[in-house]
Amino acid sequence: MDMGRYLFRQVRGSDAAAIYELAVANEYHSDNLPLNRSLIKAYVQRSVKDFAIISSSGVCKNPLYMFVLEDTYTRTVVGVSQIKNILWRLLYQLRLDPFLGENIGKLALKKEDGTWELGGLLLSKEVRGGKLGKLLSYGRLAYLMSKGLAPRMLISGFLKNTFWEYIAIRIGVSKEYNPDKHWRSFKTLTKFMGLLPAHILLAETGIAFGYFEDLFKIPIPIKPESEPARKLLVDMGLCFLKEIEANGILWHGAPWKVIRDDNFMRYKVPQDTIEVDTCKTSCHLDIGMAVLPSDDFRAQYIPVAKLEDGRVYISKKDFSCGKPKHLFIFETKNV
Repeated sequence: MDMGRYLFRQVRGSDAAAIYELAVANEYHSDNLPLNRSLIKAYVQRSVKDFAIISSSGVCKNPLYMFVLEDTYTRTVVGVSQIKNILWRLLYQLRLDPFLGENIGKLALKKEDGTWELGGLLLSKEVRGGKLGKLLSYGRLAYLMSKGLAPRMLISGFLKNTFWEYIAIRIGVSKEYNPDKHWRSFKTLTKFMGLLPAHILLAETGIAFGYFEDLFKIPIPIKPESEPARKLLVDMGLCFLKEIEANGILWHGAPWKVIRDDNFMRYKVPQDTIEVDTCKTSCHLDIGMAVLPSDDFRAQYIPVAKLEDGRVYISKKDFSCGKPKHLFIFETKNV
């Protein structure tokens, strides 16, 4: 796969239709990326506005930053991701009961302050398996750093729609269960949650987490396609939070300082170690994520060569802009 043909960039107003078609083609639906043309258009317009505010040195009170992965050869959108501020969450919180020795669940409305969510990541089935998902995920963090944005906490959720649907069927309220309706209505969601069992057990198995409903002792497995994304975020320093979103989302979270300084920054290449040569692509086997010198945020993969002495080589034939604004190396074969 020629990864250099794919460009990670800020969303544009004209991308709304392409994002909707991408979601339809991949049968994707979540609260952050609903399978709804009007809502996606509204999210895109809001994001374009927020990007404009930041570019003019303004402050966004409730930001939403959406990004797309564009195939520059075909001029098509093959991926999308986002990062946004969240004001409150409706949670089914798990707390250990010292007498029962079990995690007891309780419905709670939690107000957030300085908490941002990584979400809405979708990569076309046609281009999966080539590390482009990492560009979609890590590119958001590079954007935050490039703009000096510093949320207090960064969290990520994994959709488990099948969990709540399963519980609804088992307790006989499947007719009342409607994901689209309950996700957006606090009143109806609270009513639905009141019908759930008194508590839910949560079991941890390696990097994948499974739910166990205490009445039936039947595991509800995590979707397999979520596991690579979860491992990636755990490796970045996000820890497991014992909270289940009321719409069936399992949260990971960590302070932004930990992610930025202790994890993400370990991949950043110092500018004074970057050398530009005329070597062909085949000479460079490592993978670098280059942030382009551009007014709007853009990033792409380029072949690089990381040597034992710390020097990093990139080729003019692969990167015509000279030295990248920032360079991160996630995959190395030479060292």
